[in-house]
Amino acid sequence: MKGKNSRPEEMAANSAAAPSIITSDVVMVGTLTTKSEVQIEGRFDGDVRCVSLVIGDAGHVNGNILADDVTIRGHVKGSIRARRVFLCSASRVEGDILIETFAVEVGAIFEGNCRHCESPLAEAP
Repeated sequence: MKGKNSRPEEMAANSAAAPSIITSDVVMVGTLTTKSEVQIEGRFDGDVRCVSLVIGDAGHVNGNILADDVTIRGHVKGSIRARRVFLCSASRVEGDILIETFAVEVGAIFEGNCRHCESPLAEAP
């Protein structure tokens, strides 16, 4: 596993693992860093760094997200830095988003600021 400052594109080069799934009956606290896809159906309190993140209908993330691709059907409270973000109709995001590509379905709730950036992952601390 790469260090704390690994970027998702660096992790993708070594990715051969199956997706990590946090099921609806799980509550986790901490920092999650992986070289693969993550699917959150439960609750995660902390920062998430991964290549691809899917937050399911019942999923909740309270923390910052850094990923290439993010699809949100549930709830996020925190900042998002990603190449592509897709907010589905049932999603709710409270926080700032720094992205290359952004799509929002009718019905999604977004409270925060959104700013386009050519390389949002490069600006990550």
